[in-house]
Amino acid sequence: MDLLEKYAYTVYLLGSFSSAAKELFISQPALSAAVARLEKNLGFAIFDRSVVPLSLTPEGNIYIEYLAEKDRNENIMKNRIRMLSESAYGSLSIGAYSYSATEVLANICGEFSRLYPNISVRIDMGSVGKIENLNEKMKNHSLDMIISYDFDPKECVGIPILVERMVIALHKDLEGATDLLPFAISKERIINKDYSEKDMVSDLSIFKNILFFDYAPFSNTNLKLKQILGEFRIASYRIENARQVNMHNKLMRRAIGATLSADFHLTTKDFDDENILYFLPKSEYSQRTLYIIMPKYTKVTQIEENFIKLA
Repeated sequence: MDLLEKYAYTVYLLGSFSSAAKELFISQPALSAAVARLEKNLGFAIFDRSVVPLSLTPEGNIYIEYLAEKDRNENIMKNRIRMLSESAYGSLSIGAYSYSATEVLANICGEFSRLYPNISVRIDMGSVGKIENLNEKMKNHSLDMIISYDFDPKECVGIPILVERMVIALHKDLEGATDLLPFAISKERIINKDYSEKDMVSDLSIFKNILFFDYAPFSNTNLKLKQILGEFRIASYRIENARQVNMHNKLMRRAIGATLSADFHLTTKDFDDENILYFLPKSEYSQRTLYIIMPKYTKVTQIEENFIKLA
């Protein structure tokens, strides 16, 4: 909007030349002369000066609608440019603890780094064995967001980015595995979601003689294992103070115990497919959702919004 347009629009908004002159810091005669010059250029009168209060002519009403639309478009353009500038440089801090969270985060960061090369990203893996550490950091505003499964809806918002189906994996030489062969399903069918309910294991008591690796009490996988199987036999090997998934899978491939994994893991891990049996437990707890989690009452920055859109 140029200067003369701004003058006319301000007169319209404030309803008088005198009020608009004060707002624009010019004299009333100068403002009136400027608007008259604009009207001459347009070829029609914008304001009907013969009535009080000041009103628009029919042509002026159309012209003011045009100026209002022009003003809205200018504001949209300026806001978009401002947001682009704000998101071009800056920083982002993210917490990720679980295996799926770190894999998903790596994928998002790969694209994010190409689109926003000047954004500094800090990734916090938390204290080994304690996801609570990341939650505290986000609560204290030293982390912008966390990628995880669980959150308190009273304090946080969760934006779903991945739904996983739980998978039981075990080596064919594990004690008791032979009896389970009729219920096994191939890795390819799980990855391609080429299965139906009849391919799932509804009678979970078939695993009663199978040794399972126990997970840390706080972990989502431990919760899921207990929800799906209830009571289960625990393998004699317990992993502590480590990211458990990798070590559990290594020991599972040595026929020491069974693991509870997820279909997403099958797409990112190198399993010995000839010797590993997979099972889809049929349970109301057989799915879980991975979220981007953020404090509930914190304003989302443009950088965070860009990251969430990619996720």
